Amino acid sequence: MQSFDDLIAPMSAAEFFSAHHDRKPVHIPCPEGRRKAMLDWAGLNRILDLHTYWIEPHMKLVMGNRAALTEHYCDEVETLDGNKTLRANPAKVKAFLGMGASMVANRVHDVSPPVRDVAAILEETFGAGVGANIYCSFKGVQAFQSHYDLHDVFAIHTEGEKTWTVYENRADTPVNPLPPGDATSQYLNASKGNVLFEAHMKPGDLLYLPRGWYHDALASSDASMHVTFSVSPNTGLSLFKLLEREAKRDSAFRAFLPHALDDEEALQQRLGELGDRLKALVTSPAFATEVKIAQRKLKNDPTRFDLPHVAKPQFYAVNRGAGRVTKTDQGAMLETQSGQTPLGISYEAVDHLLKQQFFTVEDMLARFPYLERDEFEATLARLEQANLIARTQAEGMGGG
Repeated sequence: MQSFDDLIAPMSAAEFFSAHHDRKPVHIPCPEGRRKAMLDWAGLNRILDLHTYWIEPHMKLVMGNRAALTEHYCDEVETLDGNKTLRANPAKVKAFLGMGASMVANRVHDVSPPVRDVAAILEETFGAGVGANIYCSFKGVQAFQSHYDLHDVFAIHTEGEKTWTVYENRADTPVNPLPPGDATSQYLNASKGNVLFEAHMKPGDLLYLPRGWYHDALASSDASMHVTFSVSPNTGLSLFKLLEREAKRDSAFRAFLPHALDDEEALQQRLGELGDRLKALVTSPAFATEVKIAQRKLKNDPTRFDLPHVAKPQFYAVNRGAGRVTKTDQGAMLETQSGQTPLGISYEAVDHLLKQQFFTVEDMLARFPYLERDEFEATLARLEQANLIARTQAEGMGGG
């Protein structure tokens, strides 16, 4: 699968975004089982044989909507640095599965290239953080009660069969998980509404659930497996951390507020002034760049090893006093005798670059993975034209 169109075929991307995205769930059967090739039982077993990866956060066992205690299926082991960690014991895990437990294998995109490829498609399509979990369950055993998720869900069924029940109600843009317990169970059951539809998932089928949509699932074959991709774009709440960081640069926000008991009118006036500054800040091109960077930072690192091939680094030397780059409400600004030029990329990255004696393109892209190579190279060309940097050879350099 090379694109989002490939991922959701036979539905088109245009139909998905016009009728379903963030609107309503959809079950997309795949008669030829094309998506099944992403992960089969043999592929799951190969992943599970990477024993050192399956420490406690990465593997969970669930029985009757209750997580098994980790000490019942994990052993304490010593790591190479002498610390202790809990690692899943394969024999204990198999014993639990034999009793009907369901297995949740988290962050599978870290260890399965085909799953990582699908995650990358979703990251690019939605500008979101994407995680992939495997759910392995057995006939007639329901691991999780009716619930909703805090993210969009793309569930791809790969082995066996499972029936998902999707209800008519949807929680309003939830951001906080509900606490476990009987009161929460009662609330969820009372809130989910009537059945909207049932999706009888077979290998290759895909189910999309918008954030907050109530659902549950039950294996209908002896054993079943699906991969759930959680898609979590930034919300408006993420702006507050960015605003706080940027506002700290402004002395008006760092100043003490007037005391309301002494002069309430002065306080109201100051709040109005700060509100105007916030509006100017949040609508500035520089802040838009920071929001764009925050979205890019959600992506997993796409770098793959292709040894023995290694790229020959391109070195640059930094020249002093030929000009400067400043941070303005337009973003990183190149200032030279001929005028000002917006650079259009993160000031943080350019500022770091100019503080070095030497740097390489490859190291900068690794250090700041949210940089797009084409826009970074365009910035380098502007800096080189301004004589702030110059290409050089690696011979004789001690690093920078």
